[in-house]
Amino acid sequence: MRREKLRRIVVVTCFLNFLVAYILYQFAFGLFVPNKVAQMDDTVRETINTAESAEKRFYNLKGRYYSVGPVKGPYSDENGLKVEKDVILQVEPEWDKNAARETFKAYAMHAWGNNLLIFDELGKIVKPDKKSPEAARIKSKLMNSVK
Repeated sequence: MRREKLRRIVVVTCFLNFLVAYILYQFAFGLFVPNKVAQMDDTVRETINTAESAEKRFYNLKGRYYSVGPVKGPYSDENGLKVEKDVILQVEPEWDKNAARETFKAYAMHAWGNNLLIFDELGKIVKPDKKSPEAARIKSKLMNSVK
């Protein structure tokens, strides 16, 4: 009888612990993690915006774009570029064949995130498909360059 009671207490305690752990898990990954990921994406977007303005400022002064990185923040340079902590940025000047002018591309991602943002030659910030080979190649290049 005593052993049966002890077994019931152990089973109920384990069940309640599992239930509390499940509720905390759902709460954490339903509320806190998405907010943190959104913060990381905002930081990456802000970094690309500062890279765009720094590149345009440099182009107005020198008549060309300059390459950056890949660099992991915190980083800043004399042209006004500011890379936030744990953001990885690369800027590459290139020639736009269609418009016959010089332009640049910027790639950025957060070191703890998995979203890549690209500033393309059309002046738009795009998020490529996560499964595309180009996105995988760029993410790999950025992560491996700043280890």
